[in-house]
Amino acid sequence: MCKILRLLWPTKLEEKQLNPEVFFERYVNAYTSISITENYKIGSRILDISKYLFEEEEGRRNRIETTASNFLNVIAVTAALVVGLAGYVFSEGLKTNGLFRMLLLGGFGMSLFYLCVASIHALRVFSECPRYYIDPTDIVPHNNEIDEQYSIRLGKKFLEYTVENYKINNRQMNIIYTTRAFLRNAVFAILICGLFFGTQSVFFGPRFQDNSVKSEGKVKTP
Repeated sequence: MCKILRLLWPTKLEEKQLNPEVFFERYVNAYTSISITENYKIGSRILDISKYLFEEEEGRRNRIETTASNFLNVIAVTAALVVGLAGYVFSEGLKTNGLFRMLLLGGFGMSLFYLCVASIHALRVFSECPRYYIDPTDIVPHNNEIDEQYSIRLGKKFLEYTVENYKINNRQMNIIYTTRAFLRNAVFAILICGLFFGTQSVFFGPRFQDNSVKSEGKVKTP
């Protein structure tokens, strides 16, 4: 029952599922160990790798926003199609019998509702969201700090901000997954409406009723 409810009404994952503390404790221990290392010879390498990881997470953010933008485009096209067919579907739906009318109009309304919820979720990706970046105070060298020590310290800062941005991107990806689920439900609702409408038109439409009347009106002659 819970799975069916989640299918009909997708929900976001909790924070502990998105960003498990166990993993992030390991990340914290990792960049803490880097900050206290005495192997200064690898300082420049640590900085390069840290910058690479930071840029990768920034690229992930861009991909998330691109996906959200694509979803909004699909939602807009689908909503335009649904609204464009609304007049015809409602006018024809009122001519059907009670069961088909309820299924058709109910499914049509659900599709519009799912599209509205999907668009709200997609727009949340572009809402104000704090991000972590290197600022001028991070690059100020300390007294008596050699180049390799400076690289290690700056690399640690990049890793700290990468981890925080990683958490934020996980939350944003969760919104994307929820948006996709609502859009999927909207498309399924439209397909089901089309199936009901086609079934009603073929088997219970005026042409079928006319044929039934004609067949019943035939009288056998001796």
